[in-house]
Amino acid sequence: MRANGSSVDRDRSGRVTSLTTHAGVTAKFDPKGHLSAVNFRSSKGYETAVSRGPSGSRTIKSEHVNDRGERITMVNTGPRRGYVDHSFTRNGQPYMRRTFVAGGHSYAAVYHGFYYGGRVYYGYVPGYYYAPGFYGWAYAPWGVPVAFAWGWGGAPWYSPYGYYFAPYPAYAGPAFWLTDYVIAESLQAAYEAQADAASSAIPPQFVPRLGAKSENEFAAVMIPAISDALKSDPVPKQRLA
Repeated sequence: MRANGSSVDRDRSGRVTSLTTHAGVTAKFDPKGHLSAVNFRSSKGYETAVSRGPSGSRTIKSEHVNDRGERITMVNTGPRRGYVDHSFTRNGQPYMRRTFVAGGHSYAAVYHGFYYGGRVYYGYVPGYYYAPGFYGWAYAPWGVPVAFAWGWGGAPWYSPYGYYFAPYPAYAGPAFWLTDYVIAESLQAAYEAQADAASSAIPPQFVPRLGAKSENEFAAVMIPAISDALKSDPVPKQRLA
């Protein structure tokens, strides 16, 4: 513990593994000396955690409770990607509204909570319900296989995955078509996430800007307390990027 209230933890070789500033900001480092996580609580009650994965991807999670006692969770998983969870109760029943942001577009979903083992679990609530007979097409096979061309040949994401993933040339039922669709969407999302991580510079310390105009607005600012603590540390070889 230093005179100013900050502290530094080291391993047996003297490498800094974590540090805590006098303001209560905690930073952790991976075995290579890269900054891997930052945790702190702001004066406005926001609990924020910034973590960085092995591939360089960054996740920013910030939580707070509003004036009505409802918990708001904001998660930024990359450029133009993330979601906001808004937990609330109606007639004694727990609910959660999640607003997703992907590729600059947003959409919302509602989940109904239920209690099990003392914890709340959420299940998706569809916007519309139809009679059971409406869904019969998803189970009944088609009389004649249907050929379908997806048109992925020229897509950037399909080039690295095409060797491993080949869609059916014809479909005997909707379940097979839906399977190829879901796989393709997952591969495309993974490709875009990797491209975003590779193209965006990732400075060492980030937190969401508090007091944003909306819950979906995310920004990043430097934490001076961490920077000052590292500059004063006697082992200046720690890499932060």
